[in-house]
Amino acid sequence: MTTMVVNGIAIGAGAATILATLFGLWSFIRRIWRCTVGRRRAQAWLLDQLACYSSKKYVESLFGQVQFQATDNGLTQCTYTLPGAWVTAEYDERDVMVAFSIVIRSERFWYSTERLTFGNLILKLGKDTLPAPNLARASVNAWLGAHTIGLSIHEYFGNPGQYQDYWLSHNMVGAGTMEISAPYRSGEYGNSGTPPDPNKIVINTLTVLGPNGSNFKKSFLERDVMGPHNDILRLAGYWRPPFAWNLRNILHRSSGKNC
Repeated sequence: MTTMVVNGIAIGAGAATILATLFGLWSFIRRIWRCTVGRRRAQAWLLDQLACYSSKKYVESLFGQVQFQATDNGLTQCTYTLPGAWVTAEYDERDVMVAFSIVIRSERFWYSTERLTFGNLILKLGKDTLPAPNLARASVNAWLGAHTIGLSIHEYFGNPGQYQDYWLSHNMVGAGTMEISAPYRSGEYGNSGTPPDPNKIVINTLTVLGPNGSNFKKSFLERDVMGPHNDILRLAGYWRPPFAWNLRNILHRSSGKNC
């Protein structure tokens, strides 16, 4: 009798241990899911709700309060902070959003551009490199400055794109890397330089200017940085130049070249 009781207790303890282990494993997997795929999907759902000419109240119901605010060419630029992205909404004097930029800052939180470009541009923002065919289009602007680097490509698809203007770009505060040896411009940006290698440029930013945005289009075409600027984000400690970037600029300046 005693032996049966002891065996029963041992079996129960073993079963409890197995259940506790399974529960711990399930909890761990759940936490990982919430921090990665689950959170990415939740963030993607929020980003999918973006639409030009939405009110400021609606945008802030999605993303909360503004963290950074600035003005440019009559537009108020408000930047919202998400777990894996920054969203910069640009409002006119009526607090109507006429344009917005999404900057993915973590490859784990990549975002598909398909929904917001109506299927005209399909890539994983923050993860995919620049599609090679885009360099043949008349709208490429790549630059290499004293402490900034970036690239932007302007696209317009007419009715299939709902008469909106689109920019794919690399913002240096976002995810991924960009390697260029010299500035480059083409098409409406001018013509100069040698096209950079698309395989060495991660597209981490999508900018959308709504239809009837002709009053602002010229200023957007003249911009270098789409979305929040690194000079603003580093004030809050969000971004620091990587060591490789600092070393590259030191070597660049020591060679006697200035940009």
